[in-house]
Amino acid sequence: MLALVLAALFGAGLMAIAAALIVVTWAPYALSLAALFDRLRAEQYWQASLAMGSGLPGALHRHLLPNTLPVLGALAGADAGRAVILVASLGFLGLSADTGHPEWGAMIHEYRMFLFSEPRLILAPVFATTVLAFLLNRVLDRNADV
Repeated sequence: MLALVLAALFGAGLMAIAAALIVVTWAPYALSLAALFDRLRAEQYWQASLAMGSGLPGALHRHLLPNTLPVLGALAGADAGRAVILVASLGFLGLSADTGHPEWGAMIHEYRMFLFSEPRLILAPVFATTVLAFLLNRVLDRNADV
């Protein structure tokens, strides 16, 4: 909904989509990081590292970051796939990039009338969107079961 409102206010384009994605997706990352840092700061290895005189930057680099990156990768993988689908959906509605530029959602919208006579025209951008969303999810979420 926010992407639709921003597109209506600022015009259709990639900047409106990027702004909508940033405004909507920062909160889950902040909440996940805060909860994860709270949990990890209670761990004995974190407290032992600080007690042994390790500086905060070194302890962050050695202990917190390696334990938070897989969780953030999983969240980013899900969001990247969702972002691809969102951009294609907005393109289908005519609210994403300029019509002079190729965009998968706009291609699906344009060729929807040929679904039964020439299905490859519509299936190619649908397949490309699906494959890109899947690959982004798998690349960013390295701990996912295949």
